[in-house]
Amino acid sequence: MPVSRRCFTGLAGLWAALSALPAWGAKQTGTDAGADSGSASEVTGRRAPALFIGHGDPMNILQDNRFTRDWDALAERFGAAATKPRAILMVSAHWETRGVAVSVAEKPAMIYDFYGFPDEMYQQNYPAPGAPEIAGSLTKAQFSQRIIADAGQGLDHGAWCVLMRLFPKADVPVFQFSLSRSMNAAEHFALGQELRQLREQG
Repeated sequence: MPVSRRCFTGLAGLWAALSALPAWGAKQTGTDAGADSGSASEVTGRRAPALFIGHGDPMNILQDNRFTRDWDALAERFGAAATKPRAILMVSAHWETRGVAVSVAEKPAMIYDFYGFPDEMYQQNYPAPGAPEIAGSLTKAQFSQRIIADAGQGLDHGAWCVLMRLFPKADVPVFQFSLSRSMNAAEHFALGQELRQLREQG
């Protein structure tokens, strides 16, 4: 049975809650049990984090509330990391395709896929570059599902509403990955397990 958006987000939220969230290149300090009280061991996190973040009301991009303050706190954490991620892969429930697709756009356009909002919402811009080389490599790799390149897909509001708060400088390449209407939850999960190798690449 094809996975519904509600089912997918529920499973993704559960998976994300069980995932560790190390920062790129951040040094974490902890005291060794057998060490002197003044010494500590430093462990450098290398794996990029996987996050599940629901954007909620798109108006959050313009507001100050407990949700956006949590986003801003996360942005500070990322901003304090020693290095930036190579790229950000966004999986948005607002992009559904018959098969599996990945955006290979060099300059992803803004997609204002909502209606009846204030004009200010349609004037928002997030000029982050795309990551066509990384995205294109996924279409050539051997996965359980064939991945199709889409050069026309930009950033829908499920992506840019969150990214504008987490990476406000728009200086990290971004590319999107679609949900497939023809795949069930187990197949999506299995593909996600295959894609996790990207986290090792930063």
